[in-house]
Amino acid sequence: VSTYGSVNAVIRSDIRVEAGKLTEAAVEHRAAEMTMKLVREPGGEAIADTSWSLLNESGDPIKETVGAFASMVLAEGDYTIIAKNRDRIYQKDFTVVAGQNKEIEVLATEASAMDPEEGAD
Repeated sequence: VSTYGSVNAVIRSDIRVEAGKLTEAAVEHRAAEMTMKLVREPGGEAIADTSWSLLNESGDPIKETVGAFASMVLAEGDYTIIAKNRDRIYQKDFTVVAGQNKEIEVLATEASAMDPEEGAD
């Protein structure tokens, strides 16, 4: 098992090892490092005290963290990041392409805001 980061970039493989012989194995992770930040304008400063929730393509939560930045290595695929700051909730969908590390800006605007009551049980 090879893990890249701490979220979901994992590769499993069977390797045969023979006594007294050197065995070399190479794996390629289909992942990239993503850094998310909540900003008031494109290219702006990250807003502190932000709670982050990362959802996979099925809508299942896979990572939560708190801070101005949320950095993580993710397997390639489609995700939704949800940022909560001062009782306001914002979200953005994005795609991870293997080997393409990116900074994802979530704009703290009315257009990206969610109704906090939406999805409540």
